[in-house]
Amino acid sequence: MSDTTATDVTQDIDKLRRAVILIARFISDNILDPHSGFEGQFIGAARIAQSSEELLVLLRRLMESLAIIGFSAQQLQQLDGHFETEGIPPLSFLKAL
Repeated sequence: MSDTTATDVTQDIDKLRRAVILIARFISDNILDPHSGFEGQFIGAARIAQSSEELLVLLRRLMESLAIIGFSAQQLQQLDGHFETEGIPPLSFLKAL
């Protein structure tokens, strides 16, 4: 991913959408979300988003949630592994968007 730029990512709506969905699922899977309300809210919003700006708002909200919840470094590395599989830059890169 070293040759990926912020512009590349912000213009790739599919990657942004996948990143939002992966983070929402990760958070939901690792917190008490018995009815998947958290996951459903973000995934639904990601699916209907029509612009990179809408997806970036969702991504930023999810990044805030990750920070507030305080996941361990090991848990965040797992998420980065999912990103790598999907061709998405790591969290450290996404945080800067």
